[in-house]
Amino acid sequence: MVIFKNRGKQPAGFTLIELLGVIAVIAILAGLLVPMSQKVVQSARKSNAMNNLRQIALATSMQSIGGQFSSASNVTDFAQKVGLTETDIWVFKDDPLVRQHKGPVPKKMNSKDISGFPVSVAVASDIPAHADPATTPVAWTRGLQSNGRWSETEGIYGSEGGFVAYLDGHVVWYNDLSASGGQLVKYTSSSGELTGNIHEAIASNATVLEYKGN
Repeated sequence: MVIFKNRGKQPAGFTLIELLGVIAVIAILAGLLVPMSQKVVQSARKSNAMNNLRQIALATSMQSIGGQFSSASNVTDFAQKVGLTETDIWVFKDDPLVRQHKGPVPKKMNSKDISGFPVSVAVASDIPAHADPATTPVAWTRGLQSNGRWSETEGIYGSEGGFVAYLDGHVVWYNDLSASGGQLVKYTSSSGELTGNIHEAIASNATVLEYKGN
């Protein structure tokens, strides 16, 4: 006798509507994940920028305290004098001027190699050794204007804001240095008077060095 086993119903495949639904869900998830991954990358790069500025501030402080720091004529000269000559400290991947520049990033901060190439950091040269380390800015992201805001076209992060590193090594993100009457302490003030102008937060004989390339 032949016995026929009941195999039950075979599972049906996806219908076109179901497939379209799955594709739509995948597209939505991809749309959510891409911005999230971009934010993670941006956050990591900002963290790296903070660390670079901290290195510059501390190197400058050591030179000033030791009485070895002298006047620098430009950013590359400054880099040589504080002993930080690797360009990855001074040139940021987020910098729009760097992205627009043709050719590879130079390896060393010297006048010959860096000529024409934008530097992402501005610095204050000739800071007096007796300057207050906690309130004296020494390095900041390029594009900072005298009104306390960063330039939309020349700022590393556009007009969103930027980082300022102080002589004691702490680094702060600011959207606008002129907010709330000023975020910086005037160098000449003995009472902690505030200002939004970076030039007023450093000694009058100090020099701001910045290089946008060409």
